[in-house]
Amino acid sequence: MPNHPVFYTDLLRRRFAGSPPLTPAERAELDLHLLICPQCNYDYAALLVTQAPERAEAYLEQWVAALDADAVTPYLRDVARARRAGRPLSDFQERIWQFVCRDPAALGNYRLIEASLAWSAEH
Repeated sequence: MPNHPVFYTDLLRRRFAGSPPLTPAERAELDLHLLICPQCNYDYAALLVTQAPERAEAYLEQWVAALDADAVTPYLRDVARARRAGRPLSDFQERIWQFVCRDPAALGNYRLIEASLAWSAEH
């Protein structure tokens, strides 16, 4: 998802750094965002690994279990572009790709996006 709001990334970093501390409203905003954003949940697990590796692994397992085709679809265009260009995937994109390879609905969405990119390149 190329236009992910930097605001949430900053809130997430501040949550872990503790400086400046999040206000109650910012904590609530971030908690709500984490309910819907696979990217921030993945980033949360990556930040958590430095403080609590076991918790981070459990969190990541829960994250993977909660993924569905609708949740990953906004990220598929970037994955398809990277794969078409032969660029390495980011760790987050690799996790999304692994999910796509196991989920028929997500794979169908990916193939549609992939076809759209191929058609656009030809026209």
